Amino acid sequence: MSNLTLDNRSLTKLENIPEIIYGNFHCRDNHLTNLNGSPKIVKGMFNCRSNFLTNLLGGPESTGIDFVCSMNNLISLKGAPKFVGDTFYCDENKLTSLLYSPKNAHYFWSAQNHLLSRDYFPNYCRNM
Repeated sequence: MSNLTLDNRSLTKLENIPEIIYGNFHCRDNHLTNLNGSPKIVKGMFNCRSNFLTNLLGGPESTGIDFVCSMNNLISLKGAPKFVGDTFYCDENKLTSLLYSPKNAHYFWSAQNHLLSRDYFPNYCRNM
């Protein structure tokens, strides 16, 4: 499948999603509390912004472009993708640590959290 958009549908779970999305996958502005059922690989952008997630378990292992998990209730980045092709957005959450953050993102946006340190911040990427 090339692109799949499931925004604003009051979803509480993801079902019948292909394992590989060759374009973008959007499931923002729903009522998701976990990412179980997500595609494992997204060649474009993965956007799960504005849900009720507390961690990223069940989400994709890699994204070709951006991974957006802003405006959730994240207290942990556990389950974050191992590979993000461009920007990792985790702003406007409840994070106190960047433990489990992807290590290869080119840009990293973590504003408006409650970070206690910059430990685990990727050294080679630019902070936005």
